[in-house]
Amino acid sequence: MYAGMPANDFSAIEKVKKIFKNRPDFLEHGSQERIKKGEHVQFSATPYFFFVESGYLKYKFDNHYEHKYSVLVGPGDSIVFPTIDNELDNEPVGIALTDMVLWKVEYAFFQEVTAMEDPSNSLLIDHLIRSRRHLYINTIQSGLTPTQRALFNMYRMMDIGFHTSANQVELPEFVTLTLLADLANINPSYLSTSLRPLHESGLLLSNKRPWVITDVAKFIALLKEEKIPLLFTKS
Repeated sequence: MYAGMPANDFSAIEKVKKIFKNRPDFLEHGSQERIKKGEHVQFSATPYFFFVESGYLKYKFDNHYEHKYSVLVGPGDSIVFPTIDNELDNEPVGIALTDMVLWKVEYAFFQEVTAMEDPSNSLLIDHLIRSRRHLYINTIQSGLTPTQRALFNMYRMMDIGFHTSANQVELPEFVTLTLLADLANINPSYLSTSLRPLHESGLLLSNKRPWVITDVAKFIALLKEEKIPLLFTKS
């Protein structure tokens, strides 16, 4: 039903494993790091390529920027390309929403290895596709009302949720009122008010985690009624 993340999630992860982990000198230039849920990860002024093997992280482009749209990154996402990001005077930061496995590779080594092992630049192309998708999501949100943004971000979480039946889905365990408000760039109290009709109708159960959308078909119909773009829905 859902288009979800790019279809090459698995191939991107496997490619990184194949071309880096099998290098005998990998540990001299990189590492796989376990990041615990809740840990902060600093990305500013760093000569590293970061790649998410597993888990989810909330990425903020600039820790000093008041505009609060954040980017949700997950398996297959690469976070920093120094030749691009180091030209900008920003302080990107991330917070792990789950336990994660994060690859950290010296960028010079990354360039050396991919020049030989990835001459078609598939990893860079994948990064650009994913970046375009993240930018597109935030661009769409900038044209929505606060209530529409609240529903749109519920829809985003449904896309990576777990279907307990054909018409019911559990949202990821890390979904909270605070996170959704941050992703939607609205006040948590306003978000709570916006979601109240869903609670009252029984369409959303959020008294405990994971949150549950009890009727996917009705929720999709509501999104259509509210004229919210259905980016992830195939039919």
